[in-house]
Amino acid sequence: MSLPRFLGEPHYDPVPVRLPGRAGWPLGSRWYRRSFRWRTRALYLVLLVGLLGGYALHGAAATSADLSRVGRVAERSAAPWGAASATRSPAPSVGVVSSPTPTGSLVPPISRAVGTATWFCLAGRSPCTRGYPGGLYAAAGPALRVGDWRGRQVRVCAGERCVTVELIDFCACPGGRVIDLYAEAFLRLAPLSRGVLKVSVTW
Repeated sequence: MSLPRFLGEPHYDPVPVRLPGRAGWPLGSRWYRRSFRWRTRALYLVLLVGLLGGYALHGAAATSADLSRVGRVAERSAAPWGAASATRSPAPSVGVVSSPTPTGSLVPPISRAVGTATWFCLAGRSPCTRGYPGGLYAAAGPALRVGDWRGRQVRVCAGERCVTVELIDFCACPGGRVIDLYAEAFLRLAPLSRGVLKVSVTW
């Protein structure tokens, strides 16, 4: 005879107890094993879908971040050029000279005459122009009497020797002569014994 349960005696059931599975089938049965396999596969599928979704979200986030970074770099690199182009003056076309020509400071073109020179104004031998007893003076021939010639400074050169004289008088100077020098000026170019000297005159 068995004792009641409240007395602490062990109680034995004549029928073995089978714990039911989550699907309602007994543990270890064929249906329970089949349902366990399906649940395992479903769990793997859920994990796989979750991983693929995470990778997709990560890739989309990285792509958007890269695009935004590229956009910011493009804006930063384009901003200075845009500002410069807004204030930059248009480039002059090819072949057009944009530098202004100064007025009032034009250098007159150099005039030049080539011919022969003689001398005069030597004490005891040749008279001088009145008021000019001696010095670096000359009488202008026809080629030099251009414009306001009297008082003009001209440069007379014979080879490598040159002298600057002031035109104070005129001469007929035939035969291709361009100037008649004072003896003192002629000596700067050649000895007086030469008489006639080939020169070039510039002013």
